[in-house]
Amino acid sequence: MEWTMEDAYTVTEKTPSPIVPVGTWEFEIKNASEGPNQYRKSDKNPEGQCLSFRLSAVNGTYLFVFVDIPLDKGWIAKQLADALLLRERAGMLSIDSIDIEGARVWCEIEHYTSKTGKVSAQVKKFLPAVEAVEPVAEQKAPAARSQTAKARAAMTNDDDIPF
Repeated sequence: MEWTMEDAYTVTEKTPSPIVPVGTWEFEIKNASEGPNQYRKSDKNPEGQCLSFRLSAVNGTYLFVFVDIPLDKGWIAKQLADALLLRERAGMLSIDSIDIEGARVWCEIEHYTSKTGKVSAQVKKFLPAVEAVEPVAEQKAPAARSQTAKARAAMTNDDDIPF
């Protein structure tokens, strides 16, 4: 295989994407995984087991919002489950990283400033999804038709006799 090297490769500098503004946003879940995170270790979660994923804003070109849900923070997992319409079974909540990849959720975003002064976006809360329920059309009684209208409706063969 041969390539023609006519133009020199030039690197164009991109302007960095901004962080997601404070407010309510729709996101798509990307790169979901399960595993230990040394920064999420606690007495109740000594290995730091987490469900980790990135949120990509559906509308806009913003930086990812990184989310870690530690094993000992079930209330956050419950919010995510409600946002994804997942249900508890026998008092247990099971969320598999493979199953949530590509799903869309609504979140309330807030900003925080780290110890080093860097401002980042983080999920304040996952908003519960509204189950799509198709509205049931009201049953209306058919309008009464006159005898003439009934006779015309019955005539389909260009017949003069309506039977």
